[in-house]
Amino acid sequence: MGTPKYAETAWLDCLAVVHASGSSITGTIVHLEGELLEIRFTSEPGFALAEEVTVSVYAREGLVTFETYVIGKLPKRLMLILPEKVQLRLFNRRKELRLPLEGVTGLLKAYTNGKRGARTEFEQPVEVEVSDLSLSGTKLRIPFPLLLTPGDVLDVVLHLDTAAEVRVDVKHKGPAGEGAIQAGGQFLSPEPAVQSSLRAYMLKRQAIRRPAQLREQEELEKSKEAGTPPKEEDEHS
Repeated sequence: MGTPKYAETAWLDCLAVVHASGSSITGTIVHLEGELLEIRFTSEPGFALAEEVTVSVYAREGLVTFETYVIGKLPKRLMLILPEKVQLRLFNRRKELRLPLEGVTGLLKAYTNGKRGARTEFEQPVEVEVSDLSLSGTKLRIPFPLLLTPGDVLDVVLHLDTAAEVRVDVKHKGPAGEGAIQAGGQFLSPEPAVQSSLRAYMLKRQAIRRPAQLREQEELEKSKEAGTPPKEEDEHS
């Protein structure tokens, strides 16, 4: 029998020892999202960004040890990469991480009718908004009511840290207001270089948004302690 798999939340609050270059420090796992693993300590860990470290997790299935590196630092916290082989061996993930995005755009260059195979190229590529992103797909806001059906294919250049040229197999679409539509789908056989670009970009965005997530958590905890509901944003603002 193989190793039983668990939900990734089973690692939350587990002790983890991070060690490298003859030094080590023990902390607690407080966040696990996709490949991003975050450990909180009682003092500042003395590791640098991109430093290679070894992590030992005292998990429910026993001691799990792996090598990784530091991708982000916050006060008394380290953000690390959780290797794919560890994820596949231990975790039962029903859904792939989809990262919501704002202010990210792309260029729609062409689309192909899935039934007829007819390909239409735009004289001028159309700017689209990238609403979310995963390693296997994306959701786009197209600024006009393009006639799409599931099975059609979009040729898009995503403006990430580098330009990522992808083909998107449309799985669903719907209205997005002001005559626009949203189309979501899966990438068709992206090149290895594109996959690496997507992975690096998602990890970077996850690390960037962590401080805001922590502030929200702190505000929620303070509201609970004070017995007052958390602030809600005005829907008209």
